[in-house]
Amino acid sequence: MKIIAIGGGKGGIGKSVIAASFGVGLAKIKHPTVVVDADLGGSNLHTIFGIQKPQNTFSDILEGRVSIKDVLSSVPEVDNLRVLCGASGTYGIANLKYQQKQKFIRKIRNIEAEFVILDLGAGSSYNVLDLFRIADYGIILVTADPLSVLDGYNFTKQIFYRDMFRALKDREAALDILEQNASLETFKDQQPVSELLEKIRDIDPRAEEIMQEYINEFTAGLIINKVKKDEDEANGQAVRVAADELLSLDIEFLGSVHYDDTVPRSVEAMQPFMLFDAKSQASKDLAGIILKGILSEGKIRSVFKKREMRKPEKEPVEEYKDTVICSVKCMYWDDCPFKQGGYPCKMQHLLSIGGFQERSGGDREEER
Repeated sequence: MKIIAIGGGKGGIGKSVIAASFGVGLAKIKHPTVVVDADLGGSNLHTIFGIQKPQNTFSDILEGRVSIKDVLSSVPEVDNLRVLCGASGTYGIANLKYQQKQKFIRKIRNIEAEFVILDLGAGSSYNVLDLFRIADYGIILVTADPLSVLDGYNFTKQIFYRDMFRALKDREAALDILEQNASLETFKDQQPVSELLEKIRDIDPRAEEIMQEYINEFTAGLIINKVKKDEDEANGQAVRVAADELLSLDIEFLGSVHYDDTVPRSVEAMQPFMLFDAKSQASKDLAGIILKGILSEGKIRSVFKKREMRKPEKEPVEEYKDTVICSVKCMYWDDCPFKQGGYPCKMQHLLSIGGFQERSGGDREEER
């Protein structure tokens, strides 16, 4: 089971909307997926799936009233997809005690699925940061809005220092240096982490090694949402630039989702946009991110590589007459990493999302 967390610091940037369609996209291509509303205190993911009154929520899990299986709600329109609804409006739920948080994390890790998508809340509270860091892969979502870009960087910064304070908790000299920098506001003159590493190396070489190991192994991706024009993508990329220059962290750019009138209409209809209109621009963009960034290329692939290698090889799939054939007519052709015109499509299960073309026998031989 692979956990993917979607965060970003600022509210209103589309985390829940993206998380919902992310789950739909994975489930549509035969990956059993659970989308978890991990927005403690501000849960609303269930409304996007048309669930107005969840029978059970994770509050029932914390109270021991039901098991995790009893809380997972199926999505009638999509096989392989379930939702864990949050405890909307429950007093105190946003401030979980340590034991409650650990219990919630254990329950998440015991979910039976191939992918678990965590829809995190806004801000950089310890609960949000800790849920982001239990994931195998974290996605930082931003828009081109300068406030979102700033919050996206601040979110990344808080993750870095949260992890460093834990990793170096017994190394006081190194912690003193880190705390001085961490306590400064982002807009004030901070020392880049690369310079802090040099200082720490002089007083505690092992602490510097621990930090360097963390930096080398750090994996996270960036998605820019609601892109309207070319410069929006460049503005959103500022998060990656700042993380590299100030924190020495390499964040992978997964792609952009363009602004699409379909999205707000899908929210009104209480449907994930990838279900509401699978051929919309936003659906195409997110499908490309799922195919290329999550299931094919990028750092996330290397994170999951060891697990994949341990799985037994699958038997060859028999080619039936209605097999979807890879074609330039496919709307994903330009971005597909598997394109082999005229041969069976390796991602043919995406036919249910739209854009794939079935070809006649004559067309197949002609393309070959």
